[in-house]
Amino acid sequence: MDAFDADQRRPAGTSGLSVPMRHLALTAYTDILESVRAKWFLVYTGVFGG
Repeated sequence: MDAFDADQRRPAGTSGLSVPMRHLALTAYTDILESVRAKWFLVYTGVFGG
């Protein structure tokens, strides 16, 4: 079995990342969004006295 055969069995719409790496990427992305949200909340509270 070569790499081409493995690519043919990959479900449609999946990237070349393995499942743990996709989970890690999603976790990192979510963590970045949460960090931006927290910083925005800090600015909003400072400006509007929340």
